[in-house]
Amino acid sequence: MAGGAGFIYDMIGSIRNNSAIRKKSHRLKVKKTYQKVLIKKKFVYKRATQDDLRLIREQVRKEFIIQRSKTMVAATITFLIGSILSFYIYKILT
Repeated sequence: MAGGAGFIYDMIGSIRNNSAIRKKSHRLKVKKTYQKVLIKKKFVYKRATQDDLRLIREQVRKEFIIQRSKTMVAATITFLIGSILSFYIYKILT
């Protein structure tokens, strides 16, 4: 075995573990969103009709769109405030 082969195996294992963690966090977000929609709609039973499933999917999509738009608005406001502050600081210092 060439020198450093153990490090390569460790690296491969680390990459696999990291990707597994990323997949789990996404699953948790989806699960929380589904739970939130189910609580709002007050579904208690474990089996749902096709119409109920369609309604749940639509609600989940709406929740994701709302969350994404809120994130984009917050990022845009943060960027604008940061750029304005940096412009004024640059203007003062020069």
